[in-house]
Amino acid sequence: MGVPSGLGAQFGAAAETYTNEVQTISGTASGTFGLTFGTYSGAASLSTTATAPQVQAYLEAFPNIGTGGVTCTGGPLPTAVSITFVGAMVAGQNVSQLAVTGATTGLTFATTTAGKGYGDSTTPTRFVLFNKEGLKLDVVDNQVQAIGMGNQTDRVDLLSQTRRRVAGDWEMPFMSKGMGLFLDQVFGTSVITTPTNGVLTRRMRFTLGDQRNKSMTVQVGRPDASGGSANVRAFTYTGTKLDGLELKLETDGAMMMTYSAVAQDESTSVALATASLASGMKAFNAGNTVTLTVNGVSLCAKDVTFKLDNKLKADREFLCSSLIGQPLNTDLRVATLECTVEFRDMAVYNMYTAGTAVPVTLSVRGDLIETVASPGPYYNQVDITGAACRVRADGPVVEGPDILEMKVEVSYLYDGTNEPVILDWFTTDVAL
Repeated sequence: MGVPSGLGAQFGAAAETYTNEVQTISGTASGTFGLTFGTYSGAASLSTTATAPQVQAYLEAFPNIGTGGVTCTGGPLPTAVSITFVGAMVAGQNVSQLAVTGATTGLTFATTTAGKGYGDSTTPTRFVLFNKEGLKLDVVDNQVQAIGMGNQTDRVDLLSQTRRRVAGDWEMPFMSKGMGLFLDQVFGTSVITTPTNGVLTRRMRFTLGDQRNKSMTVQVGRPDASGGSANVRAFTYTGTKLDGLELKLETDGAMMMTYSAVAQDESTSVALATASLASGMKAFNAGNTVTLTVNGVSLCAKDVTFKLDNKLKADREFLCSSLIGQPLNTDLRVATLECTVEFRDMAVYNMYTAGTAVPVTLSVRGDLIETVASPGPYYNQVDITGAACRVRADGPVVEGPDILEMKVEVSYLYDGTNEPVILDWFTTDVAL
């Protein structure tokens, strides 16, 4: 029997694969011919012995392919000419099948490598513990209003579905394993290295990078109340892009992560993936060693929250599809850190009034991974650093007999040389 409540839920994800499609043209045409791709048809100007460069130049003139859109090899016809779709308009997706224009015969068209990309479902392989989620499908209806024939209400034959889109978030504890996939997706760039003298330890460094062609298939298993053996219903979200991250740590609490997401579509017909969690995972919490340093000054904070807002353009809606196009980075991203500290001296307030950019580092150290020579030992650890940060301090003000406190906010800025914000995660995972 299943568990008829949220206790039986599961959460899994996998990065979607981006593959350039490869098609071939072969055979002896009955005469000079043209090609059709999608909605565009070219003139009948290719010869029966067309070479790969000639086919490439012909296709690059198509407005829905463009210069640099394809690379062609092989040939000349009737030997197969191989066409790889590599340009911005056609790469990393399942594209239209090339076809001959008109009544020309004798040519064979084939797809040797199917294109895959944004919104193409992938079976989840990374399963994580989570606290709650709120991914929801929004179906937009279009109800045309018209009168006639004694209508007293809107007519059902004038109702249609015009748009589908998904948005929401989920919260999960930051663990010592299994976080790389999500951090890579939300930051955009990642590099994995083995630190000096390390054997078991890997440092995953995440920095802000273009999120184009970074998406996931996310699947949430939601139990129904029947408690039957198959009561966990699979809701699968394709084309999931991470628009933001909040990482929060409070006294007596675990370090929690909340991701905000947008997705292209939802399916309830995909089979529920078999879930398995990495062994030996441990959470980061307030009992770990937590260090917050602002321009060399160590702050003893009561709480700390790091936020990243990617400001993805998610309203890429078109008449040619009821689904959104891939959300893209089209605005300046915003990274901040907020904390509450006791008013102990003037150091932080003076940084605020001076208005200069200073380095800031937040470090949360967990359990020991391995004892090795300097610069070891290495621990499960999270470091968030910024080389040029604007510090603002709210207060201090007297509001009664209690100890004075200040709200401190850090904005991560770009100094023209260093990364605005870097998240280093030390783990035993060897891959994202």
